[in-house]
Amino acid sequence: MSLRQKYLALILAIFIIELLVATTLAQIRFIRGSISDFLVVALIYFSVQAIKPLPPLRLAIGVFLFACLVEISQYFHLADQLPIPPGGVVHILLGNTFSLQDIAMYLLGSIAAYGCDRWLCKSA
Repeated sequence: MSLRQKYLALILAIFIIELLVATTLAQIRFIRGSISDFLVVALIYFSVQAIKPLPPLRLAIGVFLFACLVEISQYFHLADQLPIPPGGVVHILLGNTFSLQDIAMYLLGSIAAYGCDRWLCKSA
């Protein structure tokens, strides 16, 4: 299996788990609120690696910082201040509830994606 195929398989697996979290497991607060944050950074990480492979550590740090920027935008309620319709995709993706727990889950997800890439995918 090529490296790109491994990344695509990981993307598909994470996406399916995210769908389950958002639908079937949505009523379980910890899973919906925390596990989805953990998984989304891994999904972003492997999506980037599938499109344009980057050094794993640099990418893990970049994805974590990106997620933190989104979380900081939630602290300032950026989604509410922009001329975007409430309930729209961009509004939902930006969110509006800041949480340090989310940042912790982004960190753990970034570390897990990096570790998985180094161990399973044997990326340099």
